[in-house]
Amino acid sequence: MSEPTPFDVLVLGGGLAGLTLALQIHRQRPGTRIAVVDKAEWPPPVAAHKVGESTVELGTYYLRQVLGLADYLDAQQLPKLGLRFFFDPAQADDIARRLEMGASGKLPVPSHQLDRGLFEVELARRVRDAGIEHLTGWRVSGVQLDKAGHTTTIKRAPDTRTLGSRWVVDATGRAATLKRNLGLLAPIEHHASAVWFRLGTEIDVADWSDDPAWSARVPAGMRRLSTNHLMGRGYWVWLIPLASGSTSIGIVTDDREHDLKAMSTFEGALRWLAEHEPQAARIIGGHADLLQDFLVLRRYSHHAERMFSSARWALTGDAGAFLDPFYSPGTDFIALANTYATDLIVRELDGEKIRSRANEYSRTFLQMVDAWLPVYQNMYRVFGHTQILALKVAWDFCTYWSFQVLMFVNRGFTDVALMTKTRGLWQRITELNAALQKNLLFWASVEPTPELDGRGGFVDPMSITFLRDFHVGMVDVLAPDALAERLAANLARLELISAEINRRAACRLYGLAPDTPLDPYVFSLQDLAGGTPPAGPTPVGSDAAVVQDIDRCWFAGDARGALTVSPR
Repeated sequence: MSEPTPFDVLVLGGGLAGLTLALQIHRQRPGTRIAVVDKAEWPPPVAAHKVGESTVELGTYYLRQVLGLADYLDAQQLPKLGLRFFFDPAQADDIARRLEMGASGKLPVPSHQLDRGLFEVELARRVRDAGIEHLTGWRVSGVQLDKAGHTTTIKRAPDTRTLGSRWVVDATGRAATLKRNLGLLAPIEHHASAVWFRLGTEIDVADWSDDPAWSARVPAGMRRLSTNHLMGRGYWVWLIPLASGSTSIGIVTDDREHDLKAMSTFEGALRWLAEHEPQAARIIGGHADLLQDFLVLRRYSHHAERMFSSARWALTGDAGAFLDPFYSPGTDFIALANTYATDLIVRELDGEKIRSRANEYSRTFLQMVDAWLPVYQNMYRVFGHTQILALKVAWDFCTYWSFQVLMFVNRGFTDVALMTKTRGLWQRITELNAALQKNLLFWASVEPTPELDGRGGFVDPMSITFLRDFHVGMVDVLAPDALAERLAANLARLELISAEINRRAACRLYGLAPDTPLDPYVFSLQDLAGGTPPAGPTPVGSDAAVVQDIDRCWFAGDARGALTVSPR
């Protein structure tokens, strides 16, 4: 075709990011002329290679509330009973002897397990029903950006089409068509790789033991609905149930500690599991004839130099930035990028100047990626240390629920005045998190893997007061001033929690008195080991309620085996 088609927005890529963006723009500005270019044929296969089956709270809120998909998700996809962790890899031959952290009942704030193939078919149906043009089986062969209007060339043998649009958004996944064309690729120093596959059957960890006490901890059928994590040094294994009846299984490793090449086939993955997770290997291997697909992805983390531009282009989903699948953040980053892109597109199409806003959004999004990187970078080395990892998981839940989700629910990320007002709080939580992650990593480097008694143990995060408070409070609807006040109060509580975790480490390793005030922003275990005192500009004292909560997180005094340790 020689004449461009005049679209307002052309979305390159018809996966989760592209389809949800098209729907979000349509819901916010129904008259917008939108087209989605999808390389998949229609209907697409139910593909396992699309990671992101497990949603957490921010992404769930986006799907349910922003896109209005709650009824569909409740009826057609599986509910999720949170993230569940099985620590203590020394007991990997018997799940009932492992330490477990996970919910024992329905969580106050919902999330879902997504069968991505089925879900994307539903999204595509809604896109078409909304009158959005859905061009399937076409591949993008070129994009020409111009201030008068962008031109995109697409091909489907033997045909070629040229499409004109005011906006173009790259949602092409790891192909990152526009990001590569603009030279916006940015590396991340994170040594993690993954293999994953689906089996055409249900794999339920609740069936792995007939120990009645272990079974009684969680109501029947509920363990399966969690995203189950099997944790060990330098790795984690996921098991995710899907609405189709299949099970998604992944092995994610620090490739400095585990040989990705050795597990790059299904047979190799089974051999790796037999060495590190023998109980899982036996059960998964027993269903080897039901293998549906298998994929390897090396060094999956990547960054971008920019995400949004007043030159009327944007990146979203895996075409922009991706850190790690641990904690299931993929849909969260899609939600954030799509929300920023939608806000800019709607404002610009309605005649608003967006240069300063686009700069602010791009800077803020990339700063959030940078701020979250310490959660993952080198931290797989902590995964074999049960008690340290349990504290890390609790901490990571806290920062996510108390800041990121709360801000998104209240539309704070597109409120420039509020972001300016709270910038100091965001800087403080970024510094606080980075300091604690560094100390956890150092702790794991000098702490020998503990010899645990193998009698198991269980912690429900909702039994931890500060975790439950942050979890329930993250969906509170607040006016901007009240939101800023809540963020400040949450930060103060996080300072107490961080200080107590640091004290626990310093007491354990170096005999520091358990009530010693310390400054969690500057305190360093490594410096303490070298003789530097723990004082700082803003020392934080001990809080009895936080101490009690940390004891629970640390499996201290568990009914099935106390794991408290004495100071050295």
